[in-house]
Amino acid sequence: MIFSAIFLIDRYMRCILPILGVFIASTTGILAETSQYSPKEALDMLMQGNQRYMSGKPSHSDVGSFHREELVNGQTPIAVIVSCSDSRVSPEIIFDQGLGDTFVVRLAGNVIGPLEIESILYGADALATPLIIVLGHSNCGAVKAAMTGGEAIRDIPEIAKKLAPAFKALKHLKEEHKQTPTLEEAIKTNVKYVRDQLRAIPLLAQFVEEKRLSILGGFYDLEDGKVSLLNN
Repeated sequence: MIFSAIFLIDRYMRCILPILGVFIASTTGILAETSQYSPKEALDMLMQGNQRYMSGKPSHSDVGSFHREELVNGQTPIAVIVSCSDSRVSPEIIFDQGLGDTFVVRLAGNVIGPLEIESILYGADALATPLIIVLGHSNCGAVKAAMTGGEAIRDIPEIAKKLAPAFKALKHLKEEHKQTPTLEEAIKTNVKYVRDQLRAIPLLAQFVEEKRLSILGGFYDLEDGKVSLLNN
């Protein structure tokens, strides 16, 4: 059921994303200002926060009323994080960040469509965030349901459709190696697919080329709390 729609969905997304990127680039313009942090510095801050979270020593920085009042007139987040809606995967907590530090876009299965893309572009352009991380996680229920198909996707039919193109990359395991893809392989493949979708958007590609933005994929382990980067 999932694989039957792969070709049409993949073709649609390949066509619409570049067009959407060009449209938003023409309407929002190039960044008026750049971030005070480089992409590497922003990533280091997130990964250091994840280490604090893993060690059970979160700083809970910048969450009080004083900082809340400071943010009334504006925000300067260090990263856009595209994550799953799973209640166990709160980016602000697992990266130990405070109010105003992360611009989070959440949807089950960490998939993206036109509305999510506009939010991501707003974060990268209008808010000058130097980093975008697409974050998947272990034992993702949305990906598991999409792999199962049938009644399992009763509540998430549109999300399952958006997950389908990512599974195309796993088909060779069944067809050539007679292997059944694991859930973790499917989750990581989906993260990479969404990451590559974002990298293909003209405005974001321009920012990457100018070294003002990095777009990465990550995997969060529910058991130990660690976030690992996906390099390829």
